[in-house]
Order: sequence, then structure tokens, then C-alpha cells
Amino acid sequence: MGSGCSKNQHVTEFSPKKSSTAVSHQSQQIKDPIIAQTSSSDPRPSPSQSRRPPVAKVKLSSIKHYPECVQDLLLGNVTEKLEVHHETVAVYHIATCTKDSLVERSWLFKNVYPELRSHCISVGYTMSIMDVCSLENNGRSMIELWSDHLKTVEKMCGGMLLIPIFFLNDKITSDITAVYKKLSSYDNTAPIFVNRTFSDVESYEEDFFDCNSDGSLNPESRSSIQQLLQGNKDRTVNLSVRWKKGGIDLSVSEHAQYIKELGRQLLECAKDEIDQLSKKVSSLPINRPIIGVSKQLLDEMQSNIFKCQQTNATFEGYLFKDQLNDIISCDTDRPLVVHGEDDISCSVISAAYAVHAAKNNFACVIRYIPPLANGLPARDLLQSIGQQLCLLCNVSPCYAYQEIDDYVDIFNDLLSKMGAMQNLVVIIDGLSGLFGQIEWLPKSLPKKVKLVITTTDDLSKIKVICPDAIYFELKKDPNALQTFIKEKPHFTAEQKLKITDAVGKCPLPSTMCLAMAIARLPDTNYSLAGKTLPEQLQYLMEQLECHYNREAVAMTLCCLTAANCGLKVSEICDILHYVDSNITHPSYFTIILNVFATVAPLLFFNIAQGEVILHATGPLRQAVESRYTAEEIDLIAVKTAEYFSKHGINSRVLVTQVMLAVSNGGSNEETFLKYHWLSQTLQTCGVKSMLHALVAANAKKETKSLKELKDVLEQYTCALTADSQLLPAVLQLYCAAHDSCSEGILSFVKACPQEPSSFHLTSQQMSLLGKKSKIPITGQSQSGSPNGIYRLRKDKRHVLVINKSKQEVYVYDPYKAEVVCKIQGVNEPKNVCMIDDNRAVILCVRELMVYNLKNGELESKMKGALNLQHPYFGVQDDGHVVSLSRNRMYVNIMEIKTGDMAATFKVGEDRFLNSLSVSQNGKICVCGDEVQKPFPLLVWDLPNRKLIYDLRIPGHEFITNMSAITNDGRFVVCVCKEVDDPYPNFLIVYDLDTGQLYKKWQPQFETSAVAISSEGQCVVNALADGSIIVWDLISGVARHTLPGHSMAVRNLVLDNAGERCVSWDSTGCDVTLKLWHLKKGLCLGRFGCGQPITCCEISADGSMVLIGLAQVDEVIALRVTTNGQLEPEPKL
Repeated sequence: MGSGCSKNQHVTEFSPKKSSTAVSHQSQQIKDPIIAQTSSSDPRPSPSQSRRPPVAKVKLSSIKHYPECVQDLLLGNVTEKLEVHHETVAVYHIATCTKDSLVERSWLFKNVYPELRSHCISVGYTMSIMDVCSLENNGRSMIELWSDHLKTVEKMCGGMLLIPIFFLNDKITSDITAVYKKLSSYDNTAPIFVNRTFSDVESYEEDFFDCNSDGSLNPESRSSIQQLLQGNKDRTVNLSVRWKKGGIDLSVSEHAQYIKELGRQLLECAKDEIDQLSKKVSSLPINRPIIGVSKQLLDEMQSNIFKCQQTNATFEGYLFKDQLNDIISCDTDRPLVVHGEDDISCSVISAAYAVHAAKNNFACVIRYIPPLANGLPARDLLQSIGQQLCLLCNVSPCYAYQEIDDYVDIFNDLLSKMGAMQNLVVIIDGLSGLFGQIEWLPKSLPKKVKLVITTTDDLSKIKVICPDAIYFELKKDPNALQTFIKEKPHFTAEQKLKITDAVGKCPLPSTMCLAMAIARLPDTNYSLAGKTLPEQLQYLMEQLECHYNREAVAMTLCCLTAANCGLKVSEICDILHYVDSNITHPSYFTIILNVFATVAPLLFFNIAQGEVILHATGPLRQAVESRYTAEEIDLIAVKTAEYFSKHGINSRVLVTQVMLAVSNGGSNEETFLKYHWLSQTLQTCGVKSMLHALVAANAKKETKSLKELKDVLEQYTCALTADSQLLPAVLQLYCAAHDSCSEGILSFVKACPQEPSSFHLTSQQMSLLGKKSKIPITGQSQSGSPNGIYRLRKDKRHVLVINKSKQEVYVYDPYKAEVVCKIQGVNEPKNVCMIDDNRAVILCVRELMVYNLKNGELESKMKGALNLQHPYFGVQDDGHVVSLSRNRMYVNIMEIKTGDMAATFKVGEDRFLNSLSVSQNGKICVCGDEVQKPFPLLVWDLPNRKLIYDLRIPGHEFITNMSAITNDGRFVVCVCKEVDDPYPNFLIVYDLDTGQLYKKWQPQFETSAVAISSEGQCVVNALADGSIIVWDLISGVARHTLPGHSMAVRNLVLDNAGERCVSWDSTGCDVTLKLWHLKKGLCLGRFGCGQPITCCEISADGSMVLIGLAQVDEVIALRVTTNGQLEPEPKL
């Protein structure tokens, strides 16, 4: 058993291999290949994990680069098995004889599992403990008991790592073997066996031994145990202890020593198994950071598909058959509005329609609106839907962060783009949860797009906004419900009669589900006929209290009303233990699960970080508030807030914490306008949760300061979601653009701590960026925004700026904020390579033009056109340009003066190049080949005009669009992946003087961008989780790991010395940028105002970052300040 790998472990470093023979241009292969790891850390899915869909699946080119499981989420494919994040470790107790192991199990709960839980938290998991032995069997076998219980746990807890602990003695039953075989069918399971034997036994007691009729020991039991343990020696704790009548007695010294040794060995074994499972599941696609998709969006899509699948599994084929066919067959360009009397009825329709969409090649965006106490802001719903549509349409997700008033246009624009690509249905279930915020609803829809809305509210307001929508009223169908009941196998005839009586009075799915739960209770004299839903709920809670105990049931149900946004089962267990430290009995977790399983029809489920979140719906919340006193409910609410205050702020109880702070005498402003609390809360809970809390607080008493804080959070949601540490900077922008800010906000800004190093903006720029500006709607041009900024060759003061929409190129002095010279009428400039400080090669559409920047004249035009998708070129020297030919089979060298062909390189017949990079000194050109398998890296000596290396690694291929060359042309870095592995996990550096493999590393996550510098002797490596690693080019060690970005960035730009680097994302997934000191590992400045960054460049000396922003005509200059002083300007 190897040591585990922490979930937070960031990188595996490979030492460089010593060189062998250099790779020649005759396609010689490297003799020292990377050996792929094939242990449990291997990220490739095993054959057992591969899935063959039963129906043809939707395929979209815009998302084909994502793992299949993520594509299924984006397309809303509810027919596929849902893969969820694994965030919970579930420890099971399974014993052949519950009395025999009771002492050990109880002792482990109190003395071992707290430390094991801390270990789980350290590797990124929560922990739940379940004692199957404490379940009531009601005549069922252990395998039936365990199977039923596991279904409940899977529903309540979501993705789990299972650690079943088998307590074995000399009395084994066939059930244990059956349970073990059942567990073996689960992927993420690691059973542990406690094999305890007694010595010096004088007489065999039936509770502890399998005895024959004459009182002797049956040898077959021990033989069965040995068979079970075969192949599990590394997972078995073998201990022997002297027998004492009645079993283990901790007052006996030897027994006390035994149980301590049991705890020590079991803890060590469990930690090791958890580490191994953590390492295994962290490599699964769904558990890895996905470049371009936020974890929040992944959680939201998982949550909604999870609820859809749960609903469909329960009711598929039983309810509303005829009406569902009418709804599905309705071909219209208007919204479809489904009205039902209860939430379950509406959810049945939504789930069934989603299945229909998946089976008929529709993309499906489905959202279930949770029953939040204060309602879900429509802005949150639309941003979530918008982000998913943006990814499907291959549009930057930052466009989804809009004001609610703008969403009428945005929603229609995204739907139109999607409809042009693929049939689409958008399903919004539970519109009543928006509390009337429905002004954004579209009146009509684009072609190939359907919108299905369900609600239990009165339809009058919807009919005003969507007068031409198609409306469906769900009809009660008692016959369908009774058919559903009759086909349930686990009910007796008497129970089915009770359920039928209840349904006959009120034939709704919610009533039926609740009646089914009540029918399982032992009281057979109670009649449900004629009872209203509140009466049934009161009876249900009364029976639960009798069956368990009132305190346990009351605290469990009151916990659900304490959180505005729901709680996890594990959190509820921890809160109840915090309320009463005596709640440690092995059966308590089971009681909680059983209570929730009974009231499940009145719970709303969604997923966050792999674990199910439970919400109390309105009827259950009202029933709890009616049955229990205000003092009981308030006590749990206070304890919940206290618990999370001690264990970290939690987004789902933030509103409760804030409201308790206000009710305990604090003012709203005292609660919110504290920098450290606000900064930490934004970082932990996010902007949306903070806005929910502000809305709740302002509902009590709104002040001007809190209204302004709310405006700031709404205006800069996109930037603060990406980096909450931008709060002081965006507050300054807001105040600069608003003349009459309140004293509270102004004082708050002054109280914000000053960073030792930061960016400086002029007052004019701050006023411009502080105004609320609409992010451009998808499909519109970026107005007059610059789309390229480039350093000159030797001049450190000026830059070259191109503006495609204005068809102009100009030299700009950012220190004086003035244009030095401008060339207009340049046809769609896209890219630039500088020849010297006065001349530039400009890519115009598909042609290369050489312009003189001093006089603005076109000096020459290169003959031929470049490839539309791969328009790559570079400058060799002041007389030659290097470019990829239109057919991508040649590398051409063109004379700058005449535009004629000077030389051409052909790789070979039918070989197509997909990248081209030229070193700054013009000596080396590196290209990628997408035809040869595996993809090689081709290196040309430009002065001698010959191919010098055809670099290959057996079983691996280069991702050449993620490569970089040092300025002197000595080193090239490129991302490399295994041929059978979907993830580009390796980073390769070649010494181009020798052609030898120089360095190789394997970061934990996929690479999104690379940069390299001989001057700084480093490789900069951006990863999928948003972090950046700085590798030392000489020693090969990781100098620094730089956190700060919320998502992967695709752009890294170094200064001339290789000491400073600016990181940003051209796709807009992260709308912030950061300037790093690569030697010190420090962030020198951060910027983000919510607008997408269109282009970015760092000055030659690293003292300034220049950017273009969407909808902003001018270049924004971010000058670095150190201790409040501007860094000096470069001299002319």
C-alpha cells in the first residue's frame, strides 16, 4: 500500500534526462522516451468506465474539446449516467454480530473518527459515518438492508468515496459475503477488515461465536472468514485479545490496550485508503479543472441534471402521459407555459421533456429554481443559463454577466446563435421561485428553439408579459397515481389501500409521495382519507418523533429552516453535534438520514461540490414553524450561524449569519462595511451570496452606503467573481465616477489596506472605467476597441496599436497618452511583427503588408495569401519575412523589399503544418505537423535554410499551439500529451543547440499557456485551475506557484529581462489580469473592471501594462507603483 497523494498536491517534477544522440533532420526518433505512468495515478479512464450511449448523441464542434462527461452536461443529456464531483468520504460500519462489535464501534466514533475527519478535510473531502448495524431490519436480510440504505445515502449525499469497515468475529453469516460482493461492484470503494479473534476461550457464547448444537465451535465460520480475507491482506487489521465473558470490557487493561491498538492501525489504514481513492478519483475528467468552464457552472449543471434524473426515475411513464404528448408535439415559436397545483407535478413534466430532448437530438438547458426563503434573483438564473449558452455558442462567458434590463436582447441573441447551430430546448422549472421577476421572458423564439416554463403561481402576470404563449393546465389523474401505487412492490395490500385513500381526496404526486412515506410507519390504525397536506405533515412529524425521539427530529428539521440556501447532510450532522456534544452514537447519522428520507417528497435536492444540498420547500417550512416553538427554531438558527462562524463562512448560511448579527444589535453598515470581513466573505462565498445577504439586510433597513455597495457588486460582478481582491480597486473606480458617494463608502475605501505594489490609473481613466457600461452583446463588434498592442524593437517608450474596426494603426506614447503617428485605411489589421522601430509587417485579412511607420507609406506587399485558419508569420531579419503557406504544406521566406519568394521549405508530401514560431533573433523557426502520428515538432535553421530536427517521442504528441521559443532561439518549450490521454499533461523543453530533451515536467493539471525566457532562465506555465508555475530552466525545480486567477488563462507575456510576466485570458473566461515578479513570486498588480480584455502588452522594462478593453476606444495604461511611487519612465 503506497502513500496517498494529497488532493492539493500541485505538481510532479521529472528530472531532466541526460542526452543521447541528437535528433537529425532524417526523422530520427529520440531514444529516451517519457515512460507513461500507469499506476493508480493514471488519469486515463479504464475500459470499465467507457460508456456507449443507447442513442445517437448531439455533437457540437464548439465543445468537442471538452471531456465527454462535460459535453453531456453542457448539452443537458439527461439519458447519460451523471458523473459528479467526489467530495464526500462515507465510512460504513458493517458487522456480523452487532452486540459483539458495539464497544469497538462506539469507541471509534469518539476517539478515532475526529482525527480521520480532519485528514479528510486536509485532502479536500467531507466525511460522513454510517452504522448499518443500527438500522432496523424489520425481518430483512443485511444485504437488503444495506442496499436500501445505500440508495438513500446516494440520493442524500451524492458522489462518495466508500470506506466500508467489516467487523469480523467467529460468527460470520452469508450476508457479509453478499454485502462484500455488492460493494465490489462500486468503482470508488476500499473495504477495510477488522479481524479480531479471542484467545483462551473457556466457553463459547452464542452472541460471539458460531456454535454447534453441543456448544462446540463451528470451524466453518473461521474458514469462511479466511476466504473473505484472501486478497485483502493489506486492508486487514488482525488482532487477538484474551476472552472475557460478555465480550470486550474496557476496564480490563489488556482490552483497553487492544482497542487503542485497533484505533491506531485502523486510522493508519483508513488514511492510506482515502489517499489512494482521492488520487484515483481526482484524475477522473469530471474532478479535474476544465479549461474554459467554471466549477460553479459545472456544479449548477450537475445539480439540475441530478434532480431531473431523480424525478424521471421515480415517475417516468406514469403521470400526465396524454398531456405530455400534447406539450411535446406543440410546434410553436412561442413559450410553452405549464401550470400545475404542486411542484412535483411540474417537475415531472420538466424531467420528461428533458428526456425527450436528449432522445431526439436536442440540446437542453434545464434549470430547477430552488425554493429559497427570499426567492432566487432572476439575474442569477439568467447568468447561469447565459454562461451555458455562451459555451455552447463558443462565445466568451463574460457576456452572461449583464444587468437584468439588458437580458431581453442578450437572451434572444444567444438563443438565435444556438438555434442556428442546433435544435435547443430551454426548460425553467418552478418560475414561482423568482417571486414575480419575469419581465425578461421572451414573447417569441428563434427558429429551432423551444422554451418550456413550469409554475404553480397565478398566471395573470405571465399572460401580461407573454400574451401569445401556449398555456397547459395539468389535470389531476387519480387513475395514473393508483396504477403507480399498485406497481410498487414493497407495500402490503393494507398499505396500498391507505395510500389510495389519501390520493383519492387529493390526487397530486406530492400527496401520494407523502402518503407512501406515512404508510411505511408502524401505526396501522391511522386513516389518511380526507386529510389535508398540512394535517398529513403534522401526523408524519408526530410519528417520526415517537419512532425516534422528539429532540432528534425537531433539531434535524429545524436545521433545514436555518439556512437560506440549504445544507448538506454532513453539515447538519456537524451542527447537531455542535448543539449537543453527546450526539455521537453510531445510529444518529442513520436517524437523520431516515428523517430526511421520510420527508423527501417535500425536500428540494441540488448538488454543490459533489454533495447533495437539501432545501425545505414551502409546505415543510410552514409545518416546521407551526409544530415547533420559535425558541427551538431560533436556537438551531443561532447555533448554525455560530458553527459556521467557527468553521469558516459558508455561502448557504451567509444570509442567516448576517440577519442574526443585525438582530443582535448590530447595524447593517457595521456588519457589511468591515473590509476584512467583507473581503473574506466575498472570497469564500462569492458575489452572488453577498448580494443575497445585502438584499435581505436592505429589506430591513436600506441605507445609502449599502445601496452603493450593492451597486458596486452588481456592476463589477464579473471582475469580483474572478478575483475578490479587486474590491478596493473597483470601489475606487466607482467613487471616481460618482460625485456624491456616501460618507460610509468613502470611509470604507480609505480604510482599505494599501498594497505594497499596485497599478496606477489617471483620474480620467478611473472616471471612464467607473461608469456603468454595457458589455457588448454577442455578435456585435467591439466598437472602437484596440485589438492589438505591440512593443517596438529597441524603443522602450512607444508601442504600436492596431484597431481593426477603425482600420487604423498608430504609434502611441502611453506615458503622455498621445498618438505619435497614425496610419489610416489599413484593411482589417489582425496581427503585427516588427522589423525595426520604423517598419512593421501587418497581417491585413490574409495578406502581409510592410508599412513605414514614420511616413505612413505602404512599402511592399508579400505575394500570396496566408491560410485563413492558420495565418502564422514572423520576421527573420530586416530583409525577410517567414510565413506558413496557404495550403500549409510549405514554410516560405519572402523578401521584404520586393515581396517575392526567396526560399521555401517543404516538409513532405501530404504533411500539413498547424503552427509556426520564429525566435526574436530570426535564427530558428519551429512548426507543428498535424498529419504524422504522433504529431512531431519540426525545427528549421533559417540562416542556413534547412530542417535540422524532426522531434518525436514514442507514444506522445506535441500540442504545438502551446509552445514558445526563447529570444536567442536556444530553447523551445512545448506541451506534450500521451496519444491515448485526452489531457496535455507534460511540459517538454528541448535544447536546440544539441537537439536533446533538456527538461520535462508533469504538472497536476492541464496546461493552458506557456512562455519561456533565456534571460530570466525560466519557463512560465499557466494551468487549468488558474494557478501559474514558474519553473527554473537550469535546475528544473518549481520556483513558485502563483495563485490568483479563478480560471485558466490563455495568455502569458514576458518583459525583455524575463523577470516580470502579465497573465490574462483572451477568451474572457477570466476578465482580470495580473502582473507577476517571477523571481520573487509576488503579484505586483491586479486589474479588472468587468469588461473583456481585447489585447494586452507589457512594456520592455516591465514597469507598465497596456491593455485594450471592449467598448473603450483608448489604450489603458497601468503603471506599476511601489510604496505609492511610480516606477521611472524609460528614456527616449
